[in-house]
Order: sequence, then C-alpha cells, then structure tokens
Amino acid sequence: MEKACFYCTSRQQLRALTMWHNPELVYYYCREYYAMVNRVNEEKKAEFIEYYSNEERRKRLSEETLKLYYQLTEKD
Repeated sequence: MEKACFYCTSRQQLRALTMWHNPELVYYYCREYYAMVNRVNEEKKAEFIEYYSNEERRKRLSEETLKLYYQLTEKD
C-alpha cells in the first residue's frame, strides 16, 4: 500500500511520525502538516507528564500506562 499523508492524503514529501503514547503507531505526514502534528503530539505528551506528575493521579493509571509514564520521565 502506498503511503499518504494521514492528514490530507498527499503522497509528496512524507515524513514518519511515531505517536508518543504508542511507539507502534507510526503515521506519515506531508511537509505541510508534519510540524503542526508533531507540535500537537509533543504538547499532548507534555500534558500527560504534567498531569500525572501528581502521585495521587498516578494511582489511577493502569499498569501499562504507569509503565509508559515512568519511561517518559526517566532521567538520563
């Protein structure tokens, strides 16, 4: 299957974008939409990290989502 922009279906100048919450989800976006979608993706990731930085909120997470939280907040 030929790749196309997930946003506008263009087949020109595509770039892959991995979703922060699931590395198995990879979508392709054209040059026009890649930056916008990447910015939103990063904003959503930052919101998730900020929201669950509160330990009481983290208690409600599933084991899988809690693991994701810790992976995203690992200190190098």
